[in-house]
Amino acid sequence: MARISLRSPYFFTRTALATAQSVLCEIRINNSLKYSLLKSATAGLDSIFEISELCRDFLTLDYDGTPTVLGETYIDIDLSMYFYASKDGSGSALNPVYSQDNNEGYDAYGYFNEGANPEMPFYLNANDSFLISPKLGSTTEWEIFAPFGQEGFIPFIFNTGLRPIVDYKFYSSGATSVSIGAVSTCVINRIPCSKYGDGERITFVNKYGQFQDLWFSLKKVLTTSTTKETYQGINLTSSGAVTTYATNKPSKVVYNKEATERISLNSGYYPEGYNAVFEQLLESEQVWIRTVDAGGTTQYLPLNVMTSSFVKKTKLNDKLIDYTIEFSEAYDKINNIR
Repeated sequence: MARISLRSPYFFTRTALATAQSVLCEIRINNSLKYSLLKSATAGLDSIFEISELCRDFLTLDYDGTPTVLGETYIDIDLSMYFYASKDGSGSALNPVYSQDNNEGYDAYGYFNEGANPEMPFYLNANDSFLISPKLGSTTEWEIFAPFGQEGFIPFIFNTGLRPIVDYKFYSSGATSVSIGAVSTCVINRIPCSKYGDGERITFVNKYGQFQDLWFSLKKVLTTSTTKETYQGINLTSSGAVTTYATNKPSKVVYNKEATERISLNSGYYPEGYNAVFEQLLESEQVWIRTVDAGGTTQYLPLNVMTSSFVKKTKLNDKLIDYTIEFSEAYDKINNIR
């Protein structure tokens, strides 16, 4: 069993048997056969299949404000490799058949220096960890920042004695810390409100493939942009020998007009260790903002991060550390879903 980071390559490798001339790799997703990959094999050499990109097609992340792991942040992956003495995979498979079952595929990723087949939670304590960036210089201490009166969830991995589980820990509106197991604690630093209120809650899929909240507590700027197409219209009218046109009708006709909104958010002040969180926000492909519509219904709307780079601030160089990140709505403002 492995926890596979599907945004990074994952190599399923076995050494070809003595008489092998071909090899078949079967990939099952949630107990359903999805791929049968056949290629030639050379006895005594490794046969390698890169499977993460294929598997990721079947992982759909759907954030609704109450995260759960099964069905939302991972898929079950079973891998099998069969060697054949024939070149086309015909006949009976040679013994033994190699299987790697009960793998969990997450929308996670490793960095280059973490090597091949990076397995979440990477360098953290695999038996007892919150699945967020730890405090600067530590792998066993964690903290988050949230406004007073706000509740939320923190992802974690915990060893039950049988199989490490991945889940979310709820924290209440008045909590100042939450724990998993006997020793791991995440401190909840409460942000005082400002003239901007509680700010905006952004949720993104972090490096560990889990939903993580990040509060932007200061300035918010909204910018609406539109696009359009035009064509040259004809509005001539004739009456007998007289031809004219209406001056109150356009000759350049607008059509296919669309609108999108950009949102610029200022984070407020964070410690230097939170640079890793902002970095993962920029690296994320799945981002949502919590909003309340005119009818009072809470919605989680998808965003795209438009900011493509940022200079990491430090306490030594910058004293106070805050960032302004620009987002755009991941949909057209004028409803055009048909």
